[in-house]
Order: sequence, then C-alpha cells, then structure tokens
Amino acid sequence: MAAMEAGAFDVVIGSLAAGSFNMVHKGDLVILADASRVIPSVIIRKDLWDNKSIQQLSDLKGRAIMTPREGSSSYYALSKILRGVGLTIADINPKYLEDNATLAALEAKQIDAAILNEPHATNAVEKGIGVRFDLKQVEKFFPQNGQQHMVLYTRRKTLEEKRELLRSFLAAYIEAVRFYDTARNGKQSEREEAVGIIAEYTHSDRATVDKSVWPYVSPDGRPDVSYIKEMHDYFVQQKLIDNPVNLDSVVRLELLPESK
Repeated sequence: MAAMEAGAFDVVIGSLAAGSFNMVHKGDLVILADASRVIPSVIIRKDLWDNKSIQQLSDLKGRAIMTPREGSSSYYALSKILRGVGLTIADINPKYLEDNATLAALEAKQIDAAILNEPHATNAVEKGIGVRFDLKQVEKFFPQNGQQHMVLYTRRKTLEEKRELLRSFLAAYIEAVRFYDTARNGKQSEREEAVGIIAEYTHSDRATVDKSVWPYVSPDGRPDVSYIKEMHDYFVQQKLIDNPVNLDSVVRLELLPESK
C-alpha cells in the first residue's frame, strides 16, 4: 500500500482495516473492486471443545482469542460476532498474532480460540489442534456472502491518467474472478486448475486447499459498500481512524465491466 502511494504500483489487493482507511484519508487511494468476502473461521482449541468448555459463541467471554492486530479486518469481524451474542471486545482477552504463529499458540494452549484465514484454519483442523465453529452460526452475522475482507485499490492519479489501462485490467480481472467462482462452486476441470494455482502461491498442499473454505469474490466485482461503511463507522467510534473518510468519493466502480 505504501509503495503504491509512492507510485510503484498501479493496483494493489489489500485488506480493509483501520490503517487502510487512514491511508485513504492521507493519500489519494480509491477502491476499484471487490477482492474477497469470507465467513470468518472461528477456530476453538480442540481440548476446550472436547471437554465442552466452549460450545457456544457466548462461551468466548473471558477467553484469550487471536486476531491479527487491533483494527484489522478480522478484528472487526470478531467484534461483530461478539456483538451478535451480547459481548464486546472488552469481554475477551484479545491476542495479536500472525496467522502462521497461531497454530503453535493453540497447540501450546497459550490461546483459547482464533479468527483464522485459510489455509491456516483448515491446517488447524487437519492437525487436530482446533475445531471450526459451525459456519452456519457465524454466517448469520455476515448475510452478504461474508465480511468484506479484501478490495482492489488504486490511486486517484492513476484513475485519472490510466483509465483505459485500468478498464482493460478490470475486464481481465473479472474474467479471472468468474473462472474462480466456477471453480469455487465445484466444476471439476476449473477447480483442479484453481487448486493448483492457489497451492503454488500459498505454499500449501493441494488437499488442504481443496478442503479449505474458499472466499467469495463477487462475479461482477462490486464490493459490499454497506459493510465497508459499517466497518469504517465502527473504527471511527473506537478512535482507530484519525479522520472519517467520505466513502462515496472513495468507492469508484465505474470502470468495472457491465454485468453479463
């Protein structure tokens, strides 16, 4: 993101987080398209699940729960889940760890639960150190195909100076998204190819990728703007955003191809 602000990149895929909103305000970044929505995977330490210490989301009260960092997309998702069961972040003990350090922390019983991205969530389940909480119970808090997790960013200057280049890029991007969506829904030839690509770039084995919960990416490229606004307003209330952002001027979707 910082490199794109400096002009090193034309487009970056990045998460929605308090830091991103602060960068949008300080610089000239705009949102071009959806890049992923996920139903957050709440991973419960297996021994706590097996001995029935944690069976409901409300049982997370007082527990040490991993999220990557304060103000991250996963942090907001966790806060939304907690609010859904009458709790807040103040009711838990948040632990800020990277995904790749969380499996060791679960195994060492240093944390009780985690919000984990793929393929780490599936790895925790496959290694027998975590249990994925019922996604259907989590999904009800994220009805629009999950939390808006990642988007495509560009600079206002790039949008003005390279409109046709960006338009061509987004046309190719949407073709790729539609291929991915077909693979995500299980069409065999596309899925096999997509599994190979994802395994290569995430340094995961194919079986883990195939078993993972694949994020949703909108086939028309349009992000969930209402969720973005909701997240932004929450971070403003929590004083994690320095200055509120006018999202109507930040979400710029006019170069997306028309829906088929």
